[in-house]
Amino acid sequence: MSIKLIARTVRGVEYIVADEIESLGLATVTQHPREVTFQAGKVVPALAALQTPDDLFLSVGDVTGVGHWKDVVPWLAQYARRWDWGDAVNVVGRLRKLPERRRFDVVASLLGRRNYSRFDVEDEVGSALSDMLSSRYVSRRGDAHDMPQVDLTVRVFINGDRATFALRLADSPLHRRQYKQDAAPGTLHPPMAAALGRLLAAKTGETVVDSFCGDGTIPIEIGRLSPGAVVHGSDRDPARVRNAIANAKRAGVAVDMTTADAGELGFADGTVDLVVTNPPWNIAVDATGLLAGGLGRFWAEVERVLSPTGRMGVIMDADLDAVNQLRRRGFAITLVQSVRLAGRLSEIIVCTPPGRPSWKLPDGIAVRRQEALKLGLVTATGFDSKAQSGQAEAR
Repeated sequence: MSIKLIARTVRGVEYIVADEIESLGLATVTQHPREVTFQAGKVVPALAALQTPDDLFLSVGDVTGVGHWKDVVPWLAQYARRWDWGDAVNVVGRLRKLPERRRFDVVASLLGRRNYSRFDVEDEVGSALSDMLSSRYVSRRGDAHDMPQVDLTVRVFINGDRATFALRLADSPLHRRQYKQDAAPGTLHPPMAAALGRLLAAKTGETVVDSFCGDGTIPIEIGRLSPGAVVHGSDRDPARVRNAIANAKRAGVAVDMTTADAGELGFADGTVDLVVTNPPWNIAVDATGLLAGGLGRFWAEVERVLSPTGRMGVIMDADLDAVNQLRRRGFAITLVQSVRLAGRLSEIIVCTPPGRPSWKLPDGIAVRRQEALKLGLVTATGFDSKAQSGQAEAR
């Protein structure tokens, strides 16, 4: 028996998520805005270890005819009772142990204007499904810090006139990494770090450098993706380096972390294969030290240290105009992909310095990107109209 699964994603990286899912040998992998759906014969631990999705759900059912007025909410909750939630709970129970006495919450996402709130949907659906889940409902109204821990999460995605109901497979969102317990403002979203890692495909023995490592997210995610690579992380802030060391230890990855200024990379000419980093956006964290006046010196250091086949991947706020800076310096741009992080339009940039061959995207990602282009999820320049307009879904 096949089950349908839904991987939720950051807008703009659906094709990278699809490639990771397909690498597990799973079938009917289909891209949609902010999600990838696929089929599996059964749930396996590898699903909970996916790095690029934000979250992963078992699809339980869909309904159309969802209106914009408040009277639809009780109807929607009662309709949800038609599906076999007990069977869905059993599927989740095959992946992780569930307690006998359980609590659950409901998280609703509403795209478009409606005269009811997500909390209206959550509480109505929660009340309706409590007996079917054999669990006590916990409302998300009020102070989230006072909420008790839940064992199951029901998700309701409402888009247009369609509502999709699903059950989270893991005990928490996939983006919430267990290793990342030491973090400060400006820390990078882990699935984005993993997406960068998959785009640049570090090989065994290659040297990877993140010179703005912050709390270590990029080095750790690349260490998990490519355990045979030699990964170095550095940051000018000793406190962030301490965070990175602690997080890497919890993640169980071997990463060299040091305190250093990114304006002076401590590597000999041509000895680094990949620079993968998230430079300061001057929003949550400002550039300091040798780079206080701008990133020009860092770009020059990247040119110096990268090997003849070296490449670089960065993620930066779009307002910093990094693409044009790099083009003026002669960098060959392989990919510019717009994404939305923390409510701001950002850019993933993959490039190579002057004199090096252009980097080609890994075959699977290149195929999936062509699909995304045909579907209108991205454009050839990496910018999609929905991302630019700022249309966002409540999460």
